Amino acid sequence: MKKIKILLIFLFSSIFLISCASKNPKSILDEKQELELNTTLLPTRYNAQNSGLAPSLLDPFISQNANDLEQVYPYNIKLDENRYLEQLFRAWDKNSIAEIKESMWALNYYKKGFNEKGKKRSKKWFKALYANANAKSYASINQGAIIIRPTLARNLPTNERLYGSKIDATNQNFDLLQESVLGAFVPVMVLHYSKDGKWAFVRTDAFYSFVKAEDLMLLDENAQKTYRNFNFAVFIKEDINIITTSKTLHKAKKTKTARKFASQIRSRIGTIFPYTSEDARRFYFNGKIGENALKFNIPKGIGSHFLMVNDENLKNMANELIGQKYGWGGQWWLRDCSLFTKDFFASFGLWLPRNSQQQGKIGTNIKLKNLNNKQKQILLNNKMLGLTSLLVMPGHVMIYAGGNEAVHNVWGIRTAQNGRALVAKTAITDLELGKGYEDIKDEALLLSRLSSATLIIDPQKIALEHAYGVRIVNDEIRFDNARVLSYSDINASAIFSLPYGLYKGLNTPRNDAGRVRIYELFDEIYGKNESEIKANLKKIIWLKGVFDKPLEFNAKNGAADALERVSAELSLLAKQNPKLKNLLKDSGTFKYRVIAGTNALSAHAYGIAIDIGVDHSTYWRWHKKYKNALPAQIIEIFERNGFIWGGRWEHFDTMHFEYRPEFMMLEKLKNTNLNN
Repeated sequence: MKKIKILLIFLFSSIFLISCASKNPKSILDEKQELELNTTLLPTRYNAQNSGLAPSLLDPFISQNANDLEQVYPYNIKLDENRYLEQLFRAWDKNSIAEIKESMWALNYYKKGFNEKGKKRSKKWFKALYANANAKSYASINQGAIIIRPTLARNLPTNERLYGSKIDATNQNFDLLQESVLGAFVPVMVLHYSKDGKWAFVRTDAFYSFVKAEDLMLLDENAQKTYRNFNFAVFIKEDINIITTSKTLHKAKKTKTARKFASQIRSRIGTIFPYTSEDARRFYFNGKIGENALKFNIPKGIGSHFLMVNDENLKNMANELIGQKYGWGGQWWLRDCSLFTKDFFASFGLWLPRNSQQQGKIGTNIKLKNLNNKQKQILLNNKMLGLTSLLVMPGHVMIYAGGNEAVHNVWGIRTAQNGRALVAKTAITDLELGKGYEDIKDEALLLSRLSSATLIIDPQKIALEHAYGVRIVNDEIRFDNARVLSYSDINASAIFSLPYGLYKGLNTPRNDAGRVRIYELFDEIYGKNESEIKANLKKIIWLKGVFDKPLEFNAKNGAADALERVSAELSLLAKQNPKLKNLLKDSGTFKYRVIAGTNALSAHAYGIAIDIGVDHSTYWRWHKKYKNALPAQIIEIFERNGFIWGGRWEHFDTMHFEYRPEFMMLEKLKNTNLNN
């Protein structure tokens, strides 16, 4: 929610529906600001005595403790923090600076508005601001820098406010010039300075804005490399005072741009910090950043390695932010809805854009716009996972909490005559909050206004990434050879359309999980035709010391190595129990052919399947009745090494084992950290 089109600016208080909130850092706000902030939560336009109308301040009427949420997140996922840091440090990329009309969109954008006292801003005021913005110097510096103390990001070079209506000016809400908040240690690129030199126009990871020049430190190329190579952790507590010892190096003392870190830095959830060492209790930094020799330490519990995505951590981080007051664009150093979601997921090493509508494009997206509320609820319950999915509507974004609930930084629900029943904080609410009040129409409910939902941490995609060595970014499957496939076009999610009964008992009900094969994916991994596949085959010895039979299996993606591990374990098993030998005789691996009765290639055609114990097996085309002779121990050895078994299929094939590591990887995500 960072940019509002010009049409909305002057109708802001009457049209703007929903926003978000954050906690009030008493060390940052003075008493006057405290009073201003608190009075915004007590509007007088509503008649709270009338039980038929919505109260001025809505009570969610549900527990505000995330631990009371019914849904339990079943996975334990470690995200790749390097991806997050890559996105964060894109701010320093000189090759992707936006055109001035895109980055300095605020120039000549605002024509009217009101000051803090509700008086109209003069043309002279706007003209002076635009002149001081110094657009003629755009992209004349282009030097990397870091923020050295928390700072406000502004759309124009001023701390004076601009409101779209007298009501907003009276309530001190929705300063249109407020873009965001940047914490200490965040990388930015300085593009140019304002004419008075007091402001720098910077590029961040997600937006362009003005910040106070005194709040950043320029870094030369060597200093940027040094800083980028530090280890980084993340703050998971808000507004904690961090004491630093900062000394400007002698050679830099006389330079005009000499800066040093503030002696006290306030922590901000989701903001990174560098460290040079750690122990069980603390992170330590003792090193050089640009012109500074800097020392500080941060207790663990205030700072952390990027968090594992699991039920406990998700709910703990939600509880850290629930109850914090609303702050449009980071006003009062707070958060709005999209800043809340951005900072929340940053704690886990997941990067999000700044704008709510752009956040809705991340991950696995489903459209909800033309559905009724019952249909929306069914889709959310079936397709989304609690606390790792976003719910998006015009002007607002929420974190889905499972069932019919969301965690979000919300301003309020529209009432009749363009009024508002406020929440004005981060809260757990029902998606039909306000339903039943006379002046809240059904079409104003959160659920009614939902246009899309997106699963931004998708365990299935992560399992495929680990299983096949690919990188999945939103809808793109990216291969090492620079090839790209569309995740949705090839219907990759169909792989997991049925749950495979990995490690489960032999009497577990069967289904056809694993019989869905995404051939475009297999083509890229194992070979696109017979000659390519043959070139990828590797000879292994099946059951050394028992059969000593050479077999061919695809060497790509660890398939042949996995079969060798299976062979080694089964060889020991057969030596311990010779009666098993007849069940372990192979009947072939690679054979370029189609599946009987179809035009689709068999897994054997890719060299990723083996048949064993054919004389004791059953196959649905040959046998009317299912029967299995393989003991669970043999099946478990295969499955533990990334294979699936055709004996678990409804269309059974008890001789068949196929290398499909994605099912093992998905199961691992429920129990362990795949990056260990």
